[in-house]
Amino acid sequence: MPNGTIAGCRAEAALDASSKRAKLAAAVDDALNALASSWDAYADALRKDVGQVSGAGGDLTAVERALTNNRAAEPLVKALIQSGGVKIARTFGIDTPIRERHAISLADAEARVAESLRVELLRIKASSPQPYVSREAQAELEKMETTR
Repeated sequence: MPNGTIAGCRAEAALDASSKRAKLAAAVDDALNALASSWDAYADALRKDVGQVSGAGGDLTAVERALTNNRAAEPLVKALIQSGGVKIARTFGIDTPIRERHAISLADAEARVAESLRVELLRIKASSPQPYVSREAQAELEKMETTR
C-alpha cells in the first residue's frame, strides 16, 4: 500500500471523527447558551418572588441558598450534579462539597415549593368558617397525608 493512501485513510477517519465531535460541540454550545439565558431569568425571578413565596408560607429550602450566604449558584450546582453527576460540576471547575445525594433538579425544587404552597392553602381553607370549603380542604389534606 502506498504511503499516501494510508495517510489519506487516516485523514478521512480523523475528519469523520472531527465532524462527529463538531456536532456534539454544537449541541453543548446550544445547551450552555440556553442555560446562561435561562439561569439569569430564573435567578431574577427567584430574587423578585422569594418574599411573596416566603410570606405565603412556602418552603423555599430547596432554592433559598440562591439568595443567601454568597451561594448564588448552589441550586444550579445541585441541578448540574442531578443532570450529570459530580463530574460535570468539576468539569466547570466547581469543587463542591455537594454530593449526588444532595442534588436536585430546579424543576423538582420548584415542585417542592409549589407543594408546600398547596398545603398551606389547604390549611387556610380547612380553617374556613364555610363548612363545605373546610370539609373539602380537610379531606384533601388527609388524602395527601395517606399518599406520602
